Amino acid sequence: RGVPHFQKLSLLLVPEESTKIAMVRTGQADIIDLVPESAPEVLGAGMKLTVIEGVGMFIFQFWGLYFDEAKDLPTTDVRVRQAMSLAINRQDIIDFTMNGYARPSMPFATFPTSVDVDVPRWQKWAKETLVYDPDRARELLKEAGWENGFDLTYWSTNFGGTPYMNDISQAVAGFWDEIGINVDLKVVERGIWTPMTRKKGNTNWDQGMNGDVSIYRNAGRPLPVPRYETTFSPGSNHHAFGDPDRLTAVGEKYVKLNEIAVSERDEAKRFKATNDILQLVADQWIGVPIMQGVSLYATDADAVGHWQGIYGRGELGDVYHRIPHAEGNPWPR
Repeated sequence: RGVPHFQKLSLLLVPEESTKIAMVRTGQADIIDLVPESAPEVLGAGMKLTVIEGVGMFIFQFWGLYFDEAKDLPTTDVRVRQAMSLAINRQDIIDFTMNGYARPSMPFATFPTSVDVDVPRWQKWAKETLVYDPDRARELLKEAGWENGFDLTYWSTNFGGTPYMNDISQAVAGFWDEIGINVDLKVVERGIWTPMTRKKGNTNWDQGMNGDVSIYRNAGRPLPVPRYETTFSPGSNHHAFGDPDRLTAVGEKYVKLNEIAVSERDEAKRFKATNDILQLVADQWIGVPIMQGVSLYATDADAVGHWQGIYGRGELGDVYHRIPHAEGNPWPR
């Protein structure tokens, strides 16, 4: 990591965006994270903007659909889950909610920099599949027997470095409402959220977010397989395809493919298994991409020198050692 350029770091919890910006203007804070709509304001005020790409893919994820108690839920039908994807105008979210500071998605936890992945294939898949088609979404709901809509609980929180996740959730909920889904959006603090997504917090039907849907963020790491393991392995925290006592047929396929992807030394076999995992997950519509996001930070150039982030590492804790004093590395004029 290297040795930090400063001896003391103070973290201030300031929920109001306007207050954070004012604190940088008045010298009460040196660096703040931003929602995208604030970028023009901070640039206009003379602050410096750092944009870190590849920090994560935002998805909507279903929880606990393998439980017997979930069998009558609308979302156990793959057509309903696909309809929910087709209902989302991703480009509108990129253009307006994200003020242009976002990119179209590839499949779950997959990025242009991913290894053991057929990137052109999956970029083509995303362009053809992650589309906005509300008419087709309504047709799928009708085919599944839910043309009159249904009630849905949607959980949301903000992760470090991406304080705009709740804004994305509000936009997504609005698009679902347009096809007849009555969304109960529950916004909670990260401290409440995290235990609900850990294995011990969602093992039983009446725990965590089982039966519901949530926003989530995939980290922009080179290898997608470990992130798939977190969500889909029966022994993982999320175990979306079933836990060891209730493993679905899809979960069994995943386990076999994952064993090849993580242990096979033959590059061609490992490559095939990894891409087969991507296809298996994509076909289930359980962890569905919304878009690829960035992290935005505004800096007081008089107090802090020029710094850049690391692709895929959006939390300040990942990059603080790269931040110099103003005199150590002045910002380009």
